[in-house]
Amino acid sequence: MENNLVSLEMTLHWQDEHARHTSKQYFAKANLWRDILPIAMTNAFSKPEVGSEVICDIPAGDLFEPYDESQVVQIQQSQFNTNPRPGIHLLPKVGRFYPRNIIKNHASITSDDNRPMRILSMLNEVMKIDLNLPLSSYDVSVSARVDELLPPAQEHGGRCNDFVYDMLKSGVGMQTALNNIDTDFFSGNPFSRLDELDDSIFYKKPRLVHHLDKQARKHLESIYESHLEPGMRVLDLMSSWVSHIPKIDNIDVTGVGMNEEELKQNKALNHYIIQDLNQSPTLQLDKQAFNLAVCTASIEYLVNPIKVMTEVARCLKPGALFAITFSDRWFPPKAIQLWSELHSFEKIAFVAECFKQSGKYKDIETLSIQHYPRPIDDKYSNQLAYSDPIFAVWAKVR
Repeated sequence: MENNLVSLEMTLHWQDEHARHTSKQYFAKANLWRDILPIAMTNAFSKPEVGSEVICDIPAGDLFEPYDESQVVQIQQSQFNTNPRPGIHLLPKVGRFYPRNIIKNHASITSDDNRPMRILSMLNEVMKIDLNLPLSSYDVSVSARVDELLPPAQEHGGRCNDFVYDMLKSGVGMQTALNNIDTDFFSGNPFSRLDELDDSIFYKKPRLVHHLDKQARKHLESIYESHLEPGMRVLDLMSSWVSHIPKIDNIDVTGVGMNEEELKQNKALNHYIIQDLNQSPTLQLDKQAFNLAVCTASIEYLVNPIKVMTEVARCLKPGALFAITFSDRWFPPKAIQLWSELHSFEKIAFVAECFKQSGKYKDIETLSIQHYPRPIDDKYSNQLAYSDPIFAVWAKVR
């Protein structure tokens, strides 16, 4: 092939019993001659062009190791290392993922093996764990799209990339729910916080700064735009000075937030309400008044997210959508304890489980977008290669 160097966007789609999942990952430099794609895609990219895309459906077990019952093993609960590092205390929870090397004295697990394993059950001091890849038993649809053609270059040696495995190594698949088993996100004190003082104190000073980079904000706008139509009434929950809602003809946006100065600065809002949802999760809004609700980079601060989701459902028309987005940036003192314990892709699962537990939603979908290049004019571009990741979960009101 004349030019085999490209920038590539890879996407995985799959479905568990509760949700449909999509994960996108950007590869800034891909060698279509040397790097590894699913076999069904290889010939299709013999002459790549910008925008060319290949999609293939792959049965479980064909893309990576098939599910192996022998990889489901029993150990003593005492083998789970609750103090892997100084200052770190972990409690095992059913359905949750942990690095394999959290398990002590097991013949097949080495101290440097940090691949994910999942707890399936705990009974009478016996723990059943699953060492299979999270997606090993799922049919997967894979797509690859050429974003940019790169100048040809002489290459000698170098790393051979396996794009799908690179995505799995980042945690893709950990948002998948177990069949017939609820993941334990709720036992203990998951909604406690480092700073339990009144939230109005923390949010008294306006923060008129962007917390996410420009590329990440574009992804947010794109997600919201895909659900918007002219004339919609939109509820922007836990709003601030920017809503990330694109300009659409004749939409009417109501913001609910904590800081009035921030809400006054928000040009997307037609109306706003000052309310602390942790103090008063009941929304003073009419029943079935909105066509869409969004919550951006704030779900981690709610101490009763299921109650708030239930209230939002009351305010949405039947079939309307509630879209929740977040990234890997947050204010630790005000985030719930659980948030800092979860892997990014487990956070997707947590939000999806909250939708499910509320009993008010259907058709749950998730999306992750990661490893896009950080804008060169971003203040952290000399420290961080990648744009802030975006994670989204949305569902329709029943």
